[in-house]
Amino acid sequence: MVTFILFNIFYCRQGWIPSPDEFEKENITEKTKVIIATHLCGFVYELDKIIDIARRYNIKVIEDCAQALGAKYKNKKAGSWGDAAYFTFGITKNFTTLDGGMVTTDNDELARILRDKTRGILPISKKVLFIRLLKGYIMKFATLPYLFPVVYYIMKTFAFFNIDIVDCIFQL
Repeated sequence: MVTFILFNIFYCRQGWIPSPDEFEKENITEKTKVIIATHLCGFVYELDKIIDIARRYNIKVIEDCAQALGAKYKNKKAGSWGDAAYFTFGITKNFTTLDGGMVTTDNDELARILRDKTRGILPISKKVLFIRLLKGYIMKFATLPYLFPVVYYIMKTFAFFNIDIVDCIFQL
């Protein structure tokens, strides 16, 4: 838990995560229709303040909870604050099914619309799934802290010969 707090204190001090007041002042206009609150590293953004801002301007709130599965803010779970929430399950996420995701909402009309829109989605082939899995594992291992310096050196070496190794790998 302390790690997440330290990460977010660092992010806030760097100005990477705006305070709700800064967010409202710099981002809310008459064109704003939705706020997507992204929760990172198990840290849930100050949702009570974001919800207040959204209600004042009649804006919807959607939570991006891919990296906050099970996290809580003020004793309420991430994904239960906004009008809807989504959890993506890609290979690099905390909880993975290799691909796909889930949307949650307590709005019956929105749930009906989402069901109708996703009904026609066809399953992907095993070949496409295998290629996505392979690419995901390549990215996951290539960005491990103890491997990245070696990977970076290899990339720079190939770049010296005008070969984009990343592009070559992802043209599978």
